[in-house]
Amino acid sequence: MTEPEAEVRFATALCERVSEPTRTQGQLICKIRGVLISIKKVRLPGVRVTKHNPRERPMTTRLIATLLCSALGLIGTNGLAFADMVGRYECTVVGSNAPEPIGDRTGHSLQSVQYSCVGVDGLLKGAVLTGNAMVEWDGPKSTFLAASTAHRAPGGLAVGQLLEGNGSIVMKDGKPIGQDASGKAVIRLASGTFAALSGKTLKWVSKPTGPNRFEQEYSE
Repeated sequence: MTEPEAEVRFATALCERVSEPTRTQGQLICKIRGVLISIKKVRLPGVRVTKHNPRERPMTTRLIATLLCSALGLIGTNGLAFADMVGRYECTVVGSNAPEPIGDRTGHSLQSVQYSCVGVDGLLKGAVLTGNAMVEWDGPKSTFLAASTAHRAPGGLAVGQLLEGNGSIVMKDGKPIGQDASGKAVIRLASGTFAALSGKTLKWVSKPTGPNRFEQEYSE
């Protein structure tokens, strides 16, 4: 096997190993770390390693470039950047949240939602969120009129206020189970472990995970 062929074959194998879908930032970091360890340890397959072999070396410039491009591509594929991810919550709706018909036209209603969440990823891991939202429905589309959140963790407190939000209903087995929604919120107050978030505008995305359950992710 020629040296260029060995480089291509090895780079392809590593790309396949790290290109599987990655759900969380932590998993992404672990995969990139694995690539870096491989870069440090690898010697070209198909090249005999001896003390007098002039071709012996840990990695060629071309292969290093290939692996770095693979790592950057992995970040892009997952839609994550290390600095962007703030955290992710798993949430449960508290109490009744049935929409109330406004009465001016069919499908136009107002929904009041209270919810509680537990942080499962990022800076918000281990935190507890309590929130409430007022949502206007026009058929299957929603507009968030107002919402506020309180984020609490040992040594940290933050209060968020909705800036904007829109969504659409999600059906399963012919029944509504929640909504896909996204928007922006501003952190009006933050202290302790959350102090770095003070005054920041964050993007948020929520997706249903079951009846009256959803996950919500914040990013910069």
